[in-house]
Amino acid sequence: MSFLRIALVGGVIATSYGHAAFSQSSLIEGELCTASSNTAEADYCFTEAYESADRERNALIARIKESLDDKEVADLVKAESLWNQYRDATCMAEWRLYLGPFGGSVAELACLVAETRLRNSSLMRTYGARLRSAGQ
Repeated sequence: MSFLRIALVGGVIATSYGHAAFSQSSLIEGELCTASSNTAEADYCFTEAYESADRERNALIARIKESLDDKEVADLVKAESLWNQYRDATCMAEWRLYLGPFGGSVAELACLVAETRLRNSSLMRTYGARLRSAGQ
């Protein structure tokens, strides 16, 4: 792609929040940040959503750890470390797909939200029975 074409596409994308509609993660997150009228507002909205989902994940992991023995905790810690690598690589790939600094920030943040929410669901699927049996 020529520099001029990249600059024109990037300029169009960077002028509005509409670029995130092309991000697969933005589509997954539905109406989460559609009230945002520009990239800065969308960045803020998705950042807040990601921080909230990550706080939920950390609280869930803490609850899960209370119901596990030492070996099971070690397995969870290893899984979380690998999941963090997966999340970061996946969201960096999405950032690159949506033109990096031109439209990638919203795409990456939406990806972080989507992946973290999916991880929370996955943790509940895996450990939910244990939490319930522990009365949590």
